[in-house]
Amino acid sequence: MRGTLLLLALLSAAPARAQAFASTGEVRLAASGRGASAAFDATRVVGPAVNLARTADGTWSGDLHGRSVALEVTDRRISAPNVELFVETAGRATTVRGNLFGRRYSLEYGPGKLAGRAGACSVDLKRTKQGNLAGTTGCNGPRRLPTVTRTFVKLLGQARDPAPPYPQFVLALLAVLP
Repeated sequence: MRGTLLLLALLSAAPARAQAFASTGEVRLAASGRGASAAFDATRVVGPAVNLARTADGTWSGDLHGRSVALEVTDRRISAPNVELFVETAGRATTVRGNLFGRRYSLEYGPGKLAGRAGACSVDLKRTKQGNLAGTTGCNGPRRLPTVTRTFVKLLGQARDPAPPYPQFVLALLAVLP
């Protein structure tokens, strides 16, 4: 009886569980037998290379590409130590330029394409009739010949919107690119 009362007291004193993650959008990449994905909702971005949550003070904290971060996000900038990304929307196109953990990015995303550079890789993807993106990714490695790979990006939920949620879509996209 005492054990049962103690257990009930502990359970009633336990903090309420956080709301379960329910994806409202997702970015899936398939290239050369490799796959990557990142899903998001209003307060989280989750995938094998990302686990970020918006905190009470407005930062996005967790891990990205295996590193702990606390990202400060404004309308035009995502920043933290070793992260400096500038985001600009003009018309229906969004550009992301800057540095993420020493890797340089210069990407443009719009209704018809995703193109630019992600580190040592160049990306040139066009929108398909199904609303996804397809094209090529070319990557250079140290002491290796360049490799060009057919690449497909499937956009689900809010990721398909003409103006997907910011910063969730940008963070999901950076988490899946090679």
